[in-house]
Amino acid sequence: MSQLLAILKDSLREALDRKAFLVLFVLALFPILFCFSVSLVPRPLAPRIPEMARNLAHFGYRAGLAHVSVNRGAQITAGEVREIGDAEDLPADLRGGHAFDLTFSRIEDLDGLARAWRRIEDRLAGKGGRDPEGEEEKGEGEAEPLTPEERIAFLVERFQSQGFNHVGAGADPNTPGRFRVALRADRPQEIRGAHALGLFFGTIEVPLSDVSAAEIILQLQLGFANVFAGFIVMLVALSATSSFVPRMLEKGTLDLVLARPIGRTRLLLYKYLGGLWFIAIFAAFLIGGCWLGLTVRTGLTTLWFLFSAVTLLATFAVLYSVSLLVGVLTRSSGLSALAAIGIWGATSIIVDVRHQLRMFFMGAEPPRALESALEVAYTILPKTKDLGHLNTYALSRAQLSPDALAHSLGQVLPEIDWAYSLGTTAAFTAAMLALAAWRFSRKDF
Repeated sequence: MSQLLAILKDSLREALDRKAFLVLFVLALFPILFCFSVSLVPRPLAPRIPEMARNLAHFGYRAGLAHVSVNRGAQITAGEVREIGDAEDLPADLRGGHAFDLTFSRIEDLDGLARAWRRIEDRLAGKGGRDPEGEEEKGEGEAEPLTPEERIAFLVERFQSQGFNHVGAGADPNTPGRFRVALRADRPQEIRGAHALGLFFGTIEVPLSDVSAAEIILQLQLGFANVFAGFIVMLVALSATSSFVPRMLEKGTLDLVLARPIGRTRLLLYKYLGGLWFIAIFAAFLIGGCWLGLTVRTGLTTLWFLFSAVTLLATFAVLYSVSLLVGVLTRSSGLSALAAIGIWGATSIIVDVRHQLRMFFMGAEPPRALESALEVAYTILPKTKDLGHLNTYALSRAQLSPDALAHSLGQVLPEIDWAYSLGTTAAFTAAMLALAAWRFSRKDF
């Protein structure tokens, strides 16, 4: 244990000497201070509901990696919005919400919206279908009108996607195209457009028109964990630690190290732990600071955000094993860093393409040779990108209710066999460490 502590201390001192710690901690201060400057400002809901009603004709979907906006151009108007009193003859779950009249200038516009939305759902489910933007499907103009129940089901679903988990709707028997709608949400922070985002201690206020407060805080958390820490910081950390092993293997330094009563394999593994120790301190500082800032300022964070520090450390552990092996083989800091970054980039592309292959082919069967090649590469190489997906899964399920999750991230999250993904990634890391230890123990330095 004393030998391990001595090597951990040496690694920490080496990082301090290279100013790597200083650079990383200065980088970390920016998102932490930003989190402490963020606030949520509630907006009156009644003026927002007519805007939500008009937006029924405008929605978006994902096609591959692109986000496509669809605007059907329907003429929609909303009447006066009123609060629902306890004495009104409405279901109990709607009391305390809002009610209004919704009118379509042409009932055919509503039917076209519903059909376009169904095609979008089919596309997201990988069932193919034509692009609903621009040209309509062949024969749509002669399609049978929807039933009243189908029209109401579409309206209910669209308002639920805005964050209202209690929705009631009914057609006005005296006016074609007019519907009476009642809305209420159990979690106001999940209503899209119900808040504004205050930045820099209220200096700037940004209205959140198409996203809820819960979703924007979730996006901030994922941005800090997967983009800032998972990309920018990872590059700096890999560059900073890539010299740990090559510098140890320099003539003179290695002689002093090997003079210690410790085996070569244990020495190399302790050096590996020294690199993990370096990034673990930083991950705790960055993720813990951002979590504390968002918790104090918004109250919409979850303890699962702290789990992001674990996935950040796990990602670094995988990539640093590659750096360690190349460092032993070449004694080059530059090659060690490039090898780790190259494996990281290649596996990220492979994971993305594999998860979205059918979407790229619009639901059609992709070439079998391409599928086989991707499966082989996916099996052999580590899945560091899946660790980022693990952050998204854990945070989104902790942050959002099941209804909000179904209408936000639920449709675009890939299906992942976690036991297979994490197991093969751990096996790759163990193989890299085993090869490095075998070469280090047999090579005559």
